Amino acid sequence: SLSTIHANSCSHALARLTNCVLESGVELPYAAIRGNIAASVDLIVQVARRNGKRLVAEAVEIQGYDHSRDTFNAVPLVANYRLPDA
Repeated sequence: SLSTIHANSCSHALARLTNCVLESGVELPYAAIRGNIAASVDLIVQVARRNGKRLVAEAVEIQGYDHSRDTFNAVPLVANYRLPDA
């Protein structure tokens, strides 16, 4: 399936998704929430707008979650794409 979330980067999208679950009132441990997100989300694409055009600014593949370091294993597919000025 496909979903959208408003965020400024792929890592910000993961943080916002985590916050949405935490604010829902569901009683789950933080690490379980992040682990479930990693198991459920395969790809995040961040789209930016420049001069009325939408461009892919960043894309990452989520390959897991490291509980001990509290980090997602996000493999960049498109990263640091410099948006053209024109």
